[in-house]
Amino acid sequence: MSKTTIEFNSDNHDDKMSLYRCLKSTDMAGALFQIHINLYKKCINILDAEGAEDPKYEGVELVFRHINRIFEEYNIDVDDLID
Repeated sequence: MSKTTIEFNSDNHDDKMSLYRCLKSTDMAGALFQIHINLYKKCINILDAEGAEDPKYEGVELVFRHINRIFEEYNIDVDDLID
């Protein structure tokens, strides 16, 4: 079994922020998963229930196309982050 130790200087603001990001990484991965996978489905289901017109669907498609581009730009594969 390999082991990794990371040290942070709690007196240094940048180190504190880095530690906080590490501690919140699982929460951030979960949020990204919800945005990437479930939010799209929820929006479409709401529009279906409201009997929405095509322009609203096109708006959802546009927003999620841009969200997916951001994931690609930052090389984020949500499936790699969630077990």
